[in-house]
Amino acid sequence: MAPENHITDVSGAGFPIPGDDIDTDQILPAKFMKEVTFDNMADYLFYDARRDDDGEFNNHPLNRFGGAQSPWSTPTSAVAPRESTLHRR
Repeated sequence: MAPENHITDVSGAGFPIPGDDIDTDQILPAKFMKEVTFDNMADYLFYDARRDDDGEFNNHPLNRFGGAQSPWSTPTSAVAPRESTLHRR
């Protein structure tokens, strides 16, 4: 990355994700990679980790932040903070 175009500041709400060395298939399971747009991708974030064996939402950190909304999804999404900024210099 060129020195004049590097990230200098990232801000927004954060939350802990348990575990070490989180696999990318945990973040966005491959079964959802068939999507041709990013419209619903936020709904699939940590999809399997956020659900019990019966498909119900569990106590995953992403499920505990009610009312949060992804900037990439509909207002009903409950997976990411609404206000995030990324500053480049």
